[in-house]
Amino acid sequence: MGAANSILAVRGLTVSFALAKKQYVQVVDSLDITIAPGETLGLVGESGCGKSVSALAIMGLLPEHACAARARESSFGGAPFTIRAGDACTLARGRDVAMIFQDALTALNPVATIGAQMVEAIRVYQTMAMAQALAMAAEALGALGIPDPRMRLGAYPHQLSGGMRQRVMIALALLHSPRLLIADEPTTALDVTIQAQILELMARLQREREMAMLFITHDLGVIGQICARTLVMYAGRIVEEGSTRDILTRPLHPYSRGLIESMPGKRARAAGEPLPAIPGRVPSPEEFAGLQGCRFAPRCARAEAICFREQPVLTAYDGRQAACHLAGRSDHA
Repeated sequence: MGAANSILAVRGLTVSFALAKKQYVQVVDSLDITIAPGETLGLVGESGCGKSVSALAIMGLLPEHACAARARESSFGGAPFTIRAGDACTLARGRDVAMIFQDALTALNPVATIGAQMVEAIRVYQTMAMAQALAMAAEALGALGIPDPRMRLGAYPHQLSGGMRQRVMIALALLHSPRLLIADEPTTALDVTIQAQILELMARLQREREMAMLFITHDLGVIGQICARTLVMYAGRIVEEGSTRDILTRPLHPYSRGLIESMPGKRARAAGEPLPAIPGRVPSPEEFAGLQGCRFAPRCARAEAICFREQPVLTAYDGRQAACHLAGRSDHA
């Protein structure tokens, strides 16, 4: 997808974390990401793969003293913007692009009421009286199905349930009708019933507002419900990109295949049979910085000598892309 018809286009995003003695270790390596207006793009991978860090870098929310972030090209709505660690993002956060964080309890200010936090967010971009701002905040809460929204404005975050807090976070993010919403694992801390309600709510709001959305998760089941296109990320790199349907039914990369096979209910199992799992763990940035070949090779049952020797690049296969030396071979299916 070209940058010209994208709401967000980032090429060559690299993020590094500071170590001792002014040394840096790379945690995101040459990430390309484009999102079309009105599209919901999924970004999936295990914890530690670099998903949230990539989103925080785009938003300009990484601390300057501990991180370095840059991109070869970056544009929003066709206009270039700068990606850099620290509070230097040239995007209008909250107006152009907004973000829903993983844990609403820690993302919200514990010593400020919901109303105070929403009024503060409203007044960043709109000048209005307190009564008018409170009315706008109550309307936003009501639109997300929160009962008695006027009363909730006087509550503190710890006085609300997890599902209610998450609805407050979504209301905060949508106050200024952003053109792009970044949702960073917004249902992780919720039970299954509330998760389904939040996913349905977000899908409806995205359609009604014709808003683009980047949905970050480690759960392929969630991706299948809400995203048309998906990026699979491993150890700081994209290893597969394509339509969600294709990835879930015909994965090209062994890592994508492993994630799918690990999904509960993927196949019938005998009583007591353990859930399939990808062996090993995601390497730390210090560990994968020293790997010469594919970063997934040490965990891959299909790995061959070339996988440990040469780094694969994203290559087109039948309308999608995969970074795997074996992806184009008939014996890889």
